[in-house]
Amino acid sequence: MAQPDARLQKLLRVFAPDEMVFKQGEMGNSMFLVVEGLIRIFYESPQGQLLITVLGPGEIVGEKALLQKDPYRRSFCAQAKNQATVMEIDFETQKLAYQIWPDFQSKMFKMVLQRLDKANKLVMVLQQRDKVDRFGAYVNYYIHEICKNYPAGTPLSITANEIKYGANLEKEFVDECIEGLKAAKIFVPNANGFLIKADLFENYIPNLRERMAA
Repeated sequence: MAQPDARLQKLLRVFAPDEMVFKQGEMGNSMFLVVEGLIRIFYESPQGQLLITVLGPGEIVGEKALLQKDPYRRSFCAQAKNQATVMEIDFETQKLAYQIWPDFQSKMFKMVLQRLDKANKLVMVLQQRDKVDRFGAYVNYYIHEICKNYPAGTPLSITANEIKYGANLEKEFVDECIEGLKAAKIFVPNANGFLIKADLFENYIPNLRERMAA
């Protein structure tokens, strides 16, 4: 993303890797536009972190702040994955953004539409009645949608809980699928859950189906 106008420099904030942009449950009244780096969006559940998406340059989070002056409670966490620069915009400073970027509103609308499209893809995943298909569709959604902003070659990790809650599947079923993927060396245990060998995963689904039917 291009560097912002000098008048917006005062709105820039830089976050170190793993630094929190905001936490779930906090009150907030600002939106964040990613200028550089990556921002992880995740939900804190009793079972651990559930990754929602990873935002890259040009993407936004917290846009509700531009629709109202009053603070609202954050429903998830935002954390810098690497060193990240974001622009913090609230109800008042959005006027400056409109002055500098005449198409700011249309870009915001486009981003919201992209988010709806992503949500529709997740709905299609959840409509899969066959549990193996749903498992496979969710992991592919995770690879191609949630982690799409990762630089090429970045290792992708996923947890059993993320699959369980993301795909709405029983723990026992997810664990059994993962055992099959571990045996095939497509899921490799690591500190963050399981490293996904994405290039091998999709072609393994028929084999996983046979294993689960045995």
